[in-house]
Amino acid sequence: MLDRLKNPPPLHPSARELTVGEAMEFKRKVKVLENEFHSKTTPLLETVVTICERESELRKADGSDPEKKRSSYGDMRGAYSLEEELNNK
Repeated sequence: MLDRLKNPPPLHPSARELTVGEAMEFKRKVKVLENEFHSKTTPLLETVVTICERESELRKADGSDPEKKRSSYGDMRGAYSLEEELNNK
C-alpha cells in the first residue's frame, strides 16, 4: 500500500486539474450525498439500537440475562483449573 502512495499509478490521458469552481461544485455534491446517506441510515441505526435495548430489557425481565447467569463459582472454577494446570507442569 505504501508503494502505491509513493508511486501512484499514472493518470488517465484525459485527466486534468479541476478549476476552483469545479472543485467547489464537487465538494458541494459530496456534502449533499453525505447528508442524504446520513438521513437514510441514521433512522435505521436508531431502530437497531432501540431493538437491542428493548431485547436487553426483556431478557433482564424474564431472568435470562447472560450477565446474571455468570456465577462466581463458575468463574472461580476456571481460575482454579488454570492454577492446577500450572502447578501440574
